[in-house]
Amino acid sequence: MKEIKQKIDILHRQHTATRDDIQHICLDFMKHPTQSVFLAHTPRLGKTRSTLNMLSSHERALIVSNTTLIRDQWAGSQIHCKRSKSICWHGMKGELDEYDVIICDEIDSYDTIANLEQFQNFHPKRWIFLTGTKDLQSTKFAKTLAPDCFFWEISAQRAIDWGILPKPQIWAIGLTLDHSKRNCLYEKGKDKKKMTKTISYPEWEKHRWQKTHNLAVSCTEREFMELVNADQQYWKDVLTDLARMKKLGELKNLTIEQEEEYQRLWTKYENYKVPVSMIQQMLNVTGNKRKRFLAERKMKHLQEFLKRPKLEGKRLLVFVDSAKQAEQIHEEYSTFSKKGKAGLDVIKKFQEGEIPILACVNQLNRGVDLTNIDYGIILQCAGSPNENKQKASRMFLDEFPNIIVFYFRETQDEKYVKAFCGLYKSEYTKWIQA
Repeated sequence: MKEIKQKIDILHRQHTATRDDIQHICLDFMKHPTQSVFLAHTPRLGKTRSTLNMLSSHERALIVSNTTLIRDQWAGSQIHCKRSKSICWHGMKGELDEYDVIICDEIDSYDTIANLEQFQNFHPKRWIFLTGTKDLQSTKFAKTLAPDCFFWEISAQRAIDWGILPKPQIWAIGLTLDHSKRNCLYEKGKDKKKMTKTISYPEWEKHRWQKTHNLAVSCTEREFMELVNADQQYWKDVLTDLARMKKLGELKNLTIEQEEEYQRLWTKYENYKVPVSMIQQMLNVTGNKRKRFLAERKMKHLQEFLKRPKLEGKRLLVFVDSAKQAEQIHEEYSTFSKKGKAGLDVIKKFQEGEIPILACVNQLNRGVDLTNIDYGIILQCAGSPNENKQKASRMFLDEFPNIIVFYFRETQDEKYVKAFCGLYKSEYTKWIQA
């Protein structure tokens, strides 16, 4: 492995490189049939080809994927092993421990740690882990199964600097939340046994802690965001307080200040009945509520944007936040409402130029190679930079990738977009105020 490490070090010091340079190093891994490998190569670098170059003809290989689409692509690839099989990771329970190598594709999307146990029933000579977006979860997963795993990471920016991937042009379009009319409803409480009372935003503080009714708060877009942010901050504070109280309770010798702090927290939460798991769930609920609201409010801006004469006749890939939004763009251009083969037919029509727009939610994040895209549009950036990177990478098979992202200024939305744009050099992004 020392020779491979030296080759990788030399490659990473070069100003230019090619896909073939990467593949030549991958061929060397075939000489180490018991060495597990984690290829964290940015999307569009050809991890499938890299993996095939690592395999020898006498090995028995099991390829584990996260979707049926990727599973079927592996099944159709030219694997030269003595015997190979491609499955979705949910089907691991039905497999025997009889493989020389197990390949885990898109490992960061397995809901990894929660499903680690079924992978631990297998003992191949080596594991090959693949992802374009490595994170702490996938790293922990791989190290648990293969403590001596060899990690090789190539970022998107490095691939661009080498000249393998093209330089993207990112257009970040900043929007403003409306504060002129109260045409939004922020719902508090869903107890079916209680009546729902509608109040105006100025009345919110007066009714905030009442428990006799569910509340529907009439508010502006900006006020809606203030309410959802306040809800999320409340649950964050509770989680922080409970963690602090637990930590203080475990200390043997408290200072006077720590004792006072512990007593204050104990008094506040002595009769608190909500478990930590529920608090974490409420954090997710409020976060999703904010994301859904922002995406819904952007739709009118997106629909106006799509009417621009400049986009007439252009090929567009549009990532939206829900099936409803995909169908609002055009029902026949949406992959979400077309299950199985019907969904693949829509993708095929787009690839063959029969339809100009392809609208989807998350179906095309991974494992689909699309070409001749004039503009890729991301309506709502996720809190995960990796998810945003996967979506943007769909455009990197074109010579001049154009990526458009919408965001609302002075919201969490803006932080997500800045984190995404921060994956690339600042010169690639143009910030536009709509």
